[in-house]
Amino acid sequence: MKYSRGIRYGGLAMAAVFIAPSASLLAAEDSFAGKTLTIIAGYRPGGGVDNNARLIGRHIAKHLPGNPKIINKNMPGSGGARLANWMYNKGKKDGLTIALPGRSWMFSKLFKDPGVRFEPLKFLYIGAPGPLNNKLWIRADLGIKSIDQLKKSKKIIIFGGLRSRSSNVVVPSILSRAGWPVRSLKGYKATAKIMLAIEQKEVDGMWASDSTLRNNRADLIDDKVIIPVLQVRPWEKGIPLLYDQVDARTQKLLNLVLAPSSFGVPAIAAPGASKARVAALRAAYAAMVKDPAFIADGKKRGIYATQPLIGDEVRAAIAKVIADSDESIVKEYLTYRGKRKKKKKKS
Repeated sequence: MKYSRGIRYGGLAMAAVFIAPSASLLAAEDSFAGKTLTIIAGYRPGGGVDNNARLIGRHIAKHLPGNPKIINKNMPGSGGARLANWMYNKGKKDGLTIALPGRSWMFSKLFKDPGVRFEPLKFLYIGAPGPLNNKLWIRADLGIKSIDQLKKSKKIIIFGGLRSRSSNVVVPSILSRAGWPVRSLKGYKATAKIMLAIEQKEVDGMWASDSTLRNNRADLIDDKVIIPVLQVRPWEKGIPLLYDQVDARTQKLLNLVLAPSSFGVPAIAAPGASKARVAALRAAYAAMVKDPAFIADGKKRGIYATQPLIGDEVRAAIAKVIADSDESIVKEYLTYRGKRKKKKKKS
């Protein structure tokens, strides 16, 4: 299967049209002068989501009228759904708080997750960096340098992951069901914990993007502690494509599993937030991703916003995934979650 038939939601990025907020409109909101813009990540520090949030925190202020002070915070929990719930129900509507809950929280309602108290398409989307390239990374000291060698391994290769439905758990699990000698080890509280587990040889690798790894453990890549043996997009020569390794049915499943990697980590504002400030935030995001300083910093972090989505383009990409998700595929995806443990009743 050629890449052109795989997930291509990043291709939704049309030429964005922005209407800069008028001076009078921003004046009514007192611009951002003397204000503090809070940016909240839905995961713990050290992972790809936090990496994206802190990159925005370093560069967006100078593109906003009034050059506000920036504060980065974290509100981890439920794969980003905790922060999404908070933003939807308690987030201030003054346009001074933006959140990056994660990559897949917006599909929680599609999966009928308990505790979801938000409508994903009602958030005001600021922007997203666009498609990224996830890879299957494996410890170099194992001597496995190709997919053929991996498939023939007599040792079960263990890949570290977060929660049951995280792509770093599901993708290795899909390969395991296809007969590959691999297995997911889920339950790590943060991506940084998985990286440490790789270094300590507790696990053999992980499914992750460059940005996830380069945030604070770029040495694992640069020192070739881990090497990529599989990728989603044909961006790095010599590395096979994931879609070429599975059958047509599994390709459809992967479209859903990997949909978030087609738009990256979206930044959102609460529903009903100040129109003037949201417009300014969108314009600032669009200018920021073209800023040479942002591009250089992003490259160091493994974030390449070469096909960014702005405002309603992000919403359209998410809406398309939801609309295209076949019920049978959703049910199959949910089989990777496993059975939930019933909570014991308090005596």
